[in-house]
Order: sequence, then structure tokens, then C-alpha cells
Amino acid sequence: MDVEQFREDIRAGRNTIDRVVELIGMLQRELQAAKEEIERLKRERGAPPTGTVSQPFSMRGEEQRQQARGRKPRKRKARGGRKRTVEKVAQAARTEKVFPAGVPEADCWLSHTRVAWRIENGQAVLVA
Repeated sequence: MDVEQFREDIRAGRNTIDRVVELIGMLQRELQAAKEEIERLKRERGAPPTGTVSQPFSMRGEEQRQQARGRKPRKRKARGGRKRTVEKVAQAARTEKVFPAGVPEADCWLSHTRVAWRIENGQAVLVA
């Protein structure tokens, strides 16, 4: 029933007081049934969502941030990369003296130490 139509019927006298009271009672029952259905659906759905999303600040979150600030940063483990010559010489399996061809050993002096990989018996060996 349309509201405007209902008003016209009241003004014209086509609806009686009994009919209006009956209509009000019917609408109250429908409203009560709708409210009960809403409550039932809320209970089935569970608790309402928490309001933490709308809160930009919480004491618990602030405490966690402060604790995280107090921690020492983790040190990264040294990975590969370039090694210094001193470290390579220390890792060498053995050291060999190498001289220029045709020059007596007495005429030579130590210039520098180089490290090289050699394949010996199918295995790689570091030689200085």
C-alpha cells in the first residue's frame, strides 16, 4: 500500500479507525520479525569486525616498535667475493719457487707471490 494512497483514503473516509489500527499492528509485527532476523544473522556471522584498522595508534603496537628499535641489527655472514692475496697464500697447499728460464737462481730475487689453481690427480689444488 502506497503512503499517498493511504492518506487519501483516510481523508476521504474510505479507511476506518479499526483498519488503521489493524494496519499499524501488522506493520509492528513485521518490524519485530525483521529485527529478530537481523539479530539472528549477526549471531551467525560472529562478532563485529574489530576497530583496530581505524585506530592509527595502539599501545601494543607502539611497544612492539620500541622493542624492535632496541634490537641490534643482525650481522650478515661473509659471503664469497674477492679475497686478499694474503688469505689465498695462507690457503695454498704448497709454495713453489719459480724462476725465469735460463737465469741462474743466485741472480734472482723475490718479486711477488702469486696464487694459482692447478689440477693434480683430478683435483684442484691451490699453489702459491
